[in-house]
Amino acid sequence: MTDTGIGIPKDKMEFIFERFTQANADTNRKYGGTGLGLAITKRLIELMGGSIEVESTPEIGSSFKFGLSFRNGSNEPILERKTVPLKALKNLKGIKVLMAEDNEINVILVKQFMKLWQVECDVVGNGLLALQQVQLKDYDMVFMDLQMPLMDGYQSATAIRALPGDKFKKLPIIALTASAMLDVQYKAFDSGMNDYISKPFKPDELYHKIEIYGYVPND
Repeated sequence: MTDTGIGIPKDKMEFIFERFTQANADTNRKYGGTGLGLAITKRLIELMGGSIEVESTPEIGSSFKFGLSFRNGSNEPILERKTVPLKALKNLKGIKVLMAEDNEINVILVKQFMKLWQVECDVVGNGLLALQQVQLKDYDMVFMDLQMPLMDGYQSATAIRALPGDKFKKLPIIALTASAMLDVQYKAFDSGMNDYISKPFKPDELYHKIEIYGYVPND
């Protein structure tokens, strides 16, 4: 994979695969992210017996290469495999969800699940837009990523709770966090969030949060 981003200095190359580490301390504030992506990627590749390499030039971009070996797959249709029975879960039609998340891959995956469960889902890319959006439309619940540009999830939740009107005090806000640390969870609760879900999460975990906090209209 090759990009044309900000690149990585040579003296930072050995650190980029460490958890919670980014090549530049300003990257998180400007672009978002937690510094977990490359660490998770490297670990997954190594668990499958592969390796990953990187070449980069500052202000030009980076190139990542990895190699994996797999056995030939079977011809068994995917739908017949014994996986999580997502379609067996009842639909949640009528529930309106706002998701504040700046990671495009996470957004694509979550929206697929929402569509399957017939949940109406709007997406915004930062906490400031989430604050604005909840005032424009009535939502049953909000999924709030904690690390976002412009306004993070903590600040957004606090600002939503401060809005005039009882509905903003009662609106369920669920934190989306890549950290399992207790202080992160406590900070989420202190900012006004009701619950949290740890990334990466399973589809049924997401489903049950919606089932618990979202209002399901009667048929």
